[in-house]
Amino acid sequence: MAMSEYVSNLSEDLAAIAGELSTARHDTVLLAAAISKAATRLVPAAEYVSVVVVTNGTIELTGAADDLAETCDSLQSDLGEGPSLHASVHGGTVVINDVSREKRWPRFIQAAAEVGVRAMMCVPFDAGENKSGSVNMYSSSAGVFTGQSREVGELFTAHAAVAFTAGRENEQLHQAVQGRDVIGQAKGMIMERFSVDADHAFGLLRKLSQDSNVKLSQIAQRVIETGADNAAPTPVPRRTSDSNGNNMDPDVHRQAG
Repeated sequence: MAMSEYVSNLSEDLAAIAGELSTARHDTVLLAAAISKAATRLVPAAEYVSVVVVTNGTIELTGAADDLAETCDSLQSDLGEGPSLHASVHGGTVVINDVSREKRWPRFIQAAAEVGVRAMMCVPFDAGENKSGSVNMYSSSAGVFTGQSREVGELFTAHAAVAFTAGRENEQLHQAVQGRDVIGQAKGMIMERFSVDADHAFGLLRKLSQDSNVKLSQIAQRVIETGADNAAPTPVPRRTSDSNGNNMDPDVHRQAG
């Protein structure tokens, strides 16, 4: 098949999988796995595929369509080296068509060969919010990633990156809406239990959040799960002073008297 014809079909395939990716738009891990699965169908020689997101040189998210690709991601994360990390951090597609001849990242290359990887291609993309990522394609055969594989892989990754970035934004929006709903429900429980208005109820949640250094939405969820009584601040015993100015607990003071 001519490259122009292949790219034409690829464009149609990418449009078709847009619906598939939309079903995972609120969960970037599922979205990354969906992208990986699509790449195994569309990119020549890509037997096993994963998507990783890297922040400050560390893999923070990975989604894979199979165990072997996930294993390779874990190896790179544990060893702190590998073509996926390199492509994500430094940019530029990395193609390794024979791991037995690759001299870079020796610990990862040896480990990858031991699990059956013979060739790989890692294509970087911008994940937004000062994050980067790569679509990683692995094969159990050497010499299979041709110029066509690279061109299609880069085209696929460019389209996938748009879907992934949109998915991250949808996930964040979804989480924000969920958090707002949880806070609203917790406020209502506190208002009913303690006969206070909305401002006082929110103030109590905010104080609990600040005092415990826990996110407001997590405090609200705790209130929903355990009851509004658990949102009441713990009373601090009042202290008084004896004739010498020493602080004493009120009960102790009464007994001393």
